[in-house]
Amino acid sequence: MKGCYIMTDSDKFNSDFDSFLQNMRASANENANANDSASADDAGHGAPQGSSDETTVADEDAFSFDASVLGEDEQVEQGEKAVYAEPVKPRKKKRALKAVIATVVVIALLVGGGYFLLDALFDRFNYVPIESQTGNSANGENANIIEGDEPTGDPSLELSEDEYGSLIELLDANARESGVVMSDENVWNVLLIGADEILSETVGRSDSMILVSVSHYTDTIVLTSFMRDSYLKIPGYGYNRINAALSYGGVSMLADTIESNFGIHVDNYAMVDFDLFIDIIDAMGGLYLTPTDSETDYINQIMRQLGRYDCVIETPNEPTLFNGFQALYYARIRYIGRSDFDRTERQRKILLSAKDRLLTMELTDIVDLIKEFMPRITTDIDSKTCISLLFSAFKMLSGYDIQQHRIPMDNTFRDATVSGMQVLSITDFETNVDMWMDLVYGDGDPVSAEDAATSAEANGSESDDSQSIG
Repeated sequence: MKGCYIMTDSDKFNSDFDSFLQNMRASANENANANDSASADDAGHGAPQGSSDETTVADEDAFSFDASVLGEDEQVEQGEKAVYAEPVKPRKKKRALKAVIATVVVIALLVGGGYFLLDALFDRFNYVPIESQTGNSANGENANIIEGDEPTGDPSLELSEDEYGSLIELLDANARESGVVMSDENVWNVLLIGADEILSETVGRSDSMILVSVSHYTDTIVLTSFMRDSYLKIPGYGYNRINAALSYGGVSMLADTIESNFGIHVDNYAMVDFDLFIDIIDAMGGLYLTPTDSETDYINQIMRQLGRYDCVIETPNEPTLFNGFQALYYARIRYIGRSDFDRTERQRKILLSAKDRLLTMELTDIVDLIKEFMPRITTDIDSKTCISLLFSAFKMLSGYDIQQHRIPMDNTFRDATVSGMQVLSITDFETNVDMWMDLVYGDGDPVSAEDAATSAEANGSESDDSQSIG
């Protein structure tokens, strides 16, 4: 727990935070009522008409405060003089000054208290440092097993021994040494992971991997999907599909695999499982998506098989409000259209729809979402970064252009079968990385993570402390 706010239990925190929000909402009404009262008081006891005093009632109404805070030298004695003496400029200026000071103090207390409450709020994340995440098959024995909806490869596409040898040579030549990756304080890369299960600090296979890159070079948010069947070199474990990396060594291994094969530094990660995915979308009131005829038929077939007739979609090709259960199966469709290529596009559509939904929600509703689901989100993003992100999120979501990317791109891979597995064999890594760099950096000049760390150390700070989000 950071800061000086101490949260003894979740009930106390919820009560305190709700009180804080209520006070913030009521502050405008209280100030308005106090100003109305001050105006009435000034109307009955104010300066006589024709007074040369240049300070007007409107000036006094700009601030509301309790007159009892005035010093004794400003109290008018009872007796021969009227209760309110003839107004003079110095007294009103002093009252206005004290009002300003009082207002500034109140604002400071509200902002300061709000910071500590937000700090405590974001500390409710299931914070797990990336190096602490482990896979559920650390020795890699189970990573090649084809199970569930994992597709088997076409035997006719099985690579020959020579073809496989050439692929391994390419992967070895492309692999980067640790630290030789792109990193920049003006770009924030967050890896969003959808996993089939998250148990304590172990995870299963990664069902979806989307890198969200917030670029202050181009005022752009780039959503990059990594195809789960991409056959890559996994540091320390040989060669396999990228989604096996999570099972091998957790998020840390997945990030290392992305960095080693593509030279893209992963700053942070956030991970959800299927149940949380459903619950978040339901709590948001659903998401609007436009399913095609084939997507509608596929989803409805599953819904009927599961006995979820309430989730049958009536009208295809029109914006339809999806609940969380429908959205999950929409996101996981992979046997129609272009298989996993269309599947990753659907997942990005869900993110875009969620963004549109958030922009229409009240702040208090968004806070309620955070309070309810934050403990179930596994991430290494600390509370300080979350607070910074919260204050800049609306600007980025409403003002930044959103671009979509996919690795591998068309014409940079071939379909292949390796040991019975359906894989994507990337033939051109450079083109994929160059396109990502154009979208994220524009004319910016990225540096290696190693050079960025050296520069930060020279400036007397840690590299992650220099990260700018807003």
